[in-house]
Amino acid sequence: MYVLIILGVFAVVMGVSVFLAPTFFSGIFWRVFEKWKSHCAEEPSDEYIFSCRVAGVVGVIGGVIMILLPFSSFLE
Repeated sequence: MYVLIILGVFAVVMGVSVFLAPTFFSGIFWRVFEKWKSHCAEEPSDEYIFSCRVAGVVGVIGGVIMILLPFSSFLE
């Protein structure tokens, strides 16, 4: 039960961080995971930054669900 709450809080914090500062986080993720795939790109595209924002929103929603899940009657 506590593990879900801790992971949910972590997912919410990371989701909000990625949503509010997408150029910072998408720049790091892009350099590590995607830059080697491009031939001459030096920075992430607008679409990649937008997809990072969407991933942040999904992370927040998933984190909230993970926080609320132990308190629901669904598990009983």
